[in-house]
Amino acid sequence: VTDSVEVRATQPTDYALAAPTLKPGSKVDVVYANAGAVNGVTRSLYVQQLSTADTAVLPTAAIVSFDRGYGNDAFDGQNVLAGTTNLHGNGALRLAWPSPNLTDRLTVRASATSAGGSGALMVARVDGIVVGSALVSSTAPVDHVFAAPPLAIGSRVDVAFANAATVNGQTRSLRVHYLMSGTTVLQPSAGSMSFDAGSGLAAFDGANVQQTAQNLLTDNGALRGKWPAANMSDTLTLRASARLAANVGPIVQLQVDGVVIGTVELRSPTPADISLPTLPMKPGQRVELVYTNPADGRDLHLAYAISGKTVLLASN
Repeated sequence: VTDSVEVRATQPTDYALAAPTLKPGSKVDVVYANAGAVNGVTRSLYVQQLSTADTAVLPTAAIVSFDRGYGNDAFDGQNVLAGTTNLHGNGALRLAWPSPNLTDRLTVRASATSAGGSGALMVARVDGIVVGSALVSSTAPVDHVFAAPPLAIGSRVDVAFANAATVNGQTRSLRVHYLMSGTTVLQPSAGSMSFDAGSGLAAFDGANVQQTAQNLLTDNGALRGKWPAANMSDTLTLRASARLAANVGPIVQLQVDGVVIGTVELRSPTPADISLPTLPMKPGQRVELVYTNPADGRDLHLAYAISGKTVLLASN
C-alpha cells in the first residue's frame, strides 16, 4: 500500500497519490474498501482514469479487471469482472501498467475574459482521457500544449469550459481558436464541432448537444469533435535575411488566417528560405508575420512569401 485518500468530490477530481516509479508491467491496484449504505444512500466510488506524466489508462480498458471482495479477497483473483468506472461494492481495479502512451502533443490555442479575478478553466480530453487542464487568463490567443494519446483520424477530442460565471456584471468566457497536432488543425469556427452543454461529466454525456461554428463559450460545456485527416497540405515559404544581436536572430511567428503555422529564428545574413506546412492557401487569406524579439542591432529583412504559383512581396 503506497497511499490512500478519502474521496468526497461528486464531480471528477484529481488525487495525486504517492507511488514508486511505474514501469511497464508494474502491478497497480486501486482498492475501494468501505462500500456500504447509510440511511438508504449507497456509498460508491467512480474512477475516471489513472495517469502519470506520460501514461494514462481508463478503468474500462481491456488491461483492467475488477477483483471483487474485501481485504485480501480483493486480490485473490477469485471473483473477477471486467474493469469498470462505477464501483458500488468493495474490490480492486487491477492492471499491469502499460508502456508510455501519451506520445503525441495536442496544442489548444485559446484566450479568455476573466471575471472576479479568475480566468477560464479549460479541460482537454482525447478519446475520453483527460490530457490536461489550464487556467486561461490571456485576452490574446496563447498556445496550451498537452501530452496526448496518438491522434488518429476519428479520435474524439473535447475542450471543456468548466467555470462559467458572471461576477459584478463581468461574464467569464473562453474562446477556443483551434486545436493542432502535427500537420492537422481542427477549427471550431469551421462548423465541424458540437457543443455539449453541462458541468462536469454532463459536458460529455451527449444529452444537450447542438452543432456549432461558435468558438466563444460563455456557459459550461464542451466543444466536441472528431480528429480530421491531415489538412495542412500546402507549403508557405518565407524568404528573409537577418542580422543577429547577442548571437540571437529575429524570431518570427507566421500565421495564416490566425493559425500559427510556425515560429522560427532567422539567422542567415543572406536571403534564405524557410518553408512551413499550412492549410490550403486561397485568395483573400490573411498572412501575418509577427516579429517577436526586436532589439538594437538585430534586423529582419523580408523579401517575400510564396506558395505554389503565388508570391506576396514584403513591399506590397
